[in-house]
Amino acid sequence: MNADRTVYLGDLRPGARGNASFYVQSNGPYKMTIRSENRGVLTHTEDRRLAGIRYEVQADDQIASLTQAMTVYRNDRTPLLGDRMILGIRTAPSPLSFAGTYKDIIEVEVTPY
Repeated sequence: MNADRTVYLGDLRPGARGNASFYVQSNGPYKMTIRSENRGVLTHTEDRRLAGIRYEVQADDQIASLTQAMTVYRNDRTPLLGDRMILGIRTAPSPLSFAGTYKDIIEVEVTPY
């Protein structure tokens, strides 16, 4: 399933939080591999030379900075309507940032195991 979600973190102060949710359907155990296009950094949309803002993702009980992919395993099949998965996103402490819009793309790949 392809789904686009935008997470609004508000003013990007250290510890700003937001959530993205989606449903996963599986008739057996599955794993989710979560990757960041910018390796866990929000980049300025108008000038990529500006310092980025690091963030962390929480999925189930795991927290990762996404400098490399994280994998979350689920051992049961989902209910017929699917499991609701919530990705918590929190910015890390960083120096002052320039005003503007920052973004990253997070990809979640779901596969059986």
